[in-house]
Amino acid sequence: MLDFIINAQSFIINVPAFIINALDFIINVLAFIIKVVDFIINVLAFIINAPAFIINVLAFIIKAVDFIINAPAFIINVLAFIINVVAFIINAVDFIINVQALINGEPEITTR
Repeated sequence: MLDFIINAQSFIINVPAFIINALDFIINVLAFIIKVVDFIINVLAFIINAPAFIINVLAFIIKAVDFIINAPAFIINVLAFIINVVAFIINAVDFIINVQALINGEPEITTR
C-alpha cells in the first residue's frame, strides 16, 4: 500500500511536469515555425530588393560616366568664364581711358 501511495505521489508530481514539458515543446515548435516564416520573408525581401539594388548600381555607374563626360566641359566653361572676366576688365579699362580722353578733348584712344 505504501508503494502505491509513493507511486501515486510520483504520478501526481510528474503529470504537471509532463504538461509543462509538452507546452514548452509546443512553444519551441511555434518559435521554430515563426523563425522559418521570418527566414522566408527575408529571402522574399532580398529577392524583391535585388533588382532595385542592381538598378541603383547601374544608375550610379551612369551618373559616374556622365560626370566623367561632363567634367571637361565644366573645366572649359570655368576657363571661358575666367577669360570673359579678363576681357570685361580689359574693356572696362579701355572704356575708362576713352572717357578720360573724351573729357580731355582728345580723339578716341584704343588700347587694342
